[in-house]
Amino acid sequence: AWGLAPHPWSVQSITARTLDARGATGYNSVMEADSLGPELTDQDRVLLVFGYLGPLALVSLIASRRELVKWHAKQGLLLDAAMIAVHLLFKPIHSLMSQFITPMRDLFWAANGLILLGALIGTLVCIVRGLEGERFKLPGIGYLADWL
Repeated sequence: AWGLAPHPWSVQSITARTLDARGATGYNSVMEADSLGPELTDQDRVLLVFGYLGPLALVSLIASRRELVKWHAKQGLLLDAAMIAVHLLFKPIHSLMSQFITPMRDLFWAANGLILLGALIGTLVCIVRGLEGERFKLPGIGYLADWL
C-alpha cells in the first residue's frame, strides 16, 4: 500500500518465493495440506471414541496407526485410572462417615457425584475436540499422556 517492499524473511516474501519457484500463482494448496495433516478416517474416528470408553481404549491403542488416536487412547486410559483411584479413595472414607456422621456421608456423595460429572464433561469435550483433529489436554492427565 505504501510502496515498501516486504522484509526478505517475512511470511509474504517467503510464500511469494515458494510460489514463484514452483511456477504457481495464488493459493499454495501443497503447503496448506502438509501443515494440516491428513484428515481422520471413519476408522480413526471410531477408534478415537473407543479411547474414552474404558477397556475399549486398549483396542484403540493397539489398532490405531495415527499418533493422535493413540494419544487420546492414552489420555482416556489415564482418566479411567484416575476415576478408579478416586472411587477407591472415597469408598472407605464414605463407609466411615456413614457410620458416624450422617451429614458428612451426604457431602461425600455430592463430592463424588461432582467429580464424576466433571470427568464425564471432560470426556465429552475430549471426544469432540479429538474428532475435530485436536488434542484437548486434561489438567495433569494430558501431560502424563504426552510423557507415555
